[in-house]
Amino acid sequence: MPAAKPSQASIGNTIKAIVAAGLTPGAVHVNADGGFHVDIHFPAQVVDEADQRKAAKEAALDWEAVA
Repeated sequence: MPAAKPSQASIGNTIKAIVAAGLTPGAVHVNADGGFHVDIHFPAQVVDEADQRKAAKEAALDWEAVA
């Protein structure tokens, strides 16, 4: 039996919700089991601003602390 496929409506509703939240949808990935996820595109300016926040850097875990 082939895997389920996500409907056009479910993907469309997801993209509409992303846009309604003020975000920019990116690629849609469909999994073998029929599930899917949508990447969110963040402009470089937003990423750069987040990287400059001292509190965010201090709260972030580094790999050595997690491993």
